[in-house]
Amino acid sequence: MIKEEIAKEFKEHGWVLVKGVFSKDEIEELRGKVEATRANGHLGDVLSNSLLNKLLYDVRLIDIFKNMLPGQPVYFGDGNFLLDNKDYGFHKDNPDRNDPNGPDWEGDYNIFRAGIYLQNHAKYSGGVLLRDKSFKSISTRVGKSFNVPIEPGDVAVWNLRTTHSGNAKLFKLFPGIIINPKYYGLIPKFLFKSQNKKRIGIFLTIAREGKNLDRYLQYLKSRQYAVAYWQNSVYNPEIIAKAEQNGLKILDMHEEVKNIDVKTLNYQHKDIPYQTV
Repeated sequence: MIKEEIAKEFKEHGWVLVKGVFSKDEIEELRGKVEATRANGHLGDVLSNSLLNKLLYDVRLIDIFKNMLPGQPVYFGDGNFLLDNKDYGFHKDNPDRNDPNGPDWEGDYNIFRAGIYLQNHAKYSGGVLLRDKSFKSISTRVGKSFNVPIEPGDVAVWNLRTTHSGNAKLFKLFPGIIINPKYYGLIPKFLFKSQNKKRIGIFLTIAREGKNLDRYLQYLKSRQYAVAYWQNSVYNPEIIAKAEQNGLKILDMHEEVKNIDVKTLNYQHKDIPYQTV
């Protein structure tokens, strides 16, 4: 898929699958590094992780980021990995996910998430479900749902307003039939396909500077997980320089949140206030 097609797909559908970004050897190497990170107990984000931070100056990824949105892409410390995570359920990730009058729904939304899955989800369970064009509606029921056919080496990108669910379950006999994840518990497990390997995903959130990012940062400051990541993230200046040399701006939130008591923040999502005119 050429750059123009990537940008067009993302703008029209709120998501895009970029095929063959990484080699099979690179994917296996990343699997090992994620396992090692879990073993050594690193608590910071991807950029602060010496085993994974090269992803933030990889020109292949940055070129994808540049095509998603006009202007310079920005990384702000919202990047992590999930290893064998079991959560599922359709939802959106933008702050005003429950409020159609919120600032997030004024015009285009300039924040997206890139998911690098380190196993096959084209033919196996465990991937991500999306609802096509759902970034245009606050409802999590709008848009045709489908399993993103991710293969090792691919990068899936979706707008934070796009409705999605992790840990997709595919039927053995009719894998093209997608049901709402809330019904998974009602279906006998033997009817679903298994996972290809232990589920590992690396996720990087990227934005363009502006009101959407400002509000999202305000929102992340209200969440325990985000502030904990920032507090445990110390960046290598050489890595920042490499990322910015390749076109990705880095925001370091560590100093801004270092004295916040994480226990006073929200564990689950809660709406944050905004001013009305």
